[in-house]
Amino acid sequence: MSDMLTGRRPEIGTEVADFELPDDTGKNVRLSELLNGGPVLLLFYPTDFGMLCSIEMGAIRDNLHRFEEMGIQVVGLSTNTTYSHAAWKGNMRIQFPLLSDVKGIVALRLGMMCPEDSWLKGRTCRAALLIDKERRITMAWVPPDTHQVPEVDELLQECRRALGLTIP
Repeated sequence: MSDMLTGRRPEIGTEVADFELPDDTGKNVRLSELLNGGPVLLLFYPTDFGMLCSIEMGAIRDNLHRFEEMGIQVVGLSTNTTYSHAAWKGNMRIQFPLLSDVKGIVALRLGMMCPEDSWLKGRTCRAALLIDKERRITMAWVPPDTHQVPEVDELLQECRRALGLTIP
């Protein structure tokens, strides 16, 4: 059984291949179309309704306006179904899209699937990637253990730094 429950930190500047996944409403969403509205903070998380995932997404939800003030669109991504996403999103009052990568294709391509020999096999590891309009990764938060949730203030600071904004 693997002790490493973490994704692989991608290199800053890595280009993200365009992808299309269904969101919590069942509508197909393309990364390139999202990027027309500004940079995307792609939040990988293991599962809907999980305790730590609920804590993380609740903190992001409560601070969503701070990301939006920087022009950042927040988007969640896990291997859960669109039905699970819709139920959890409603329960949590999440105001940003949740993408369903049921087969883990996008997460695997980006190195964000938990190891095959771990108890989170088939799930995405926790991580946050800021992607710019050229589809390049400008910030990557990948914890040493997927049980670690991001501190929102630190995540905001890393996003500001990646966007070249003044850090208060």
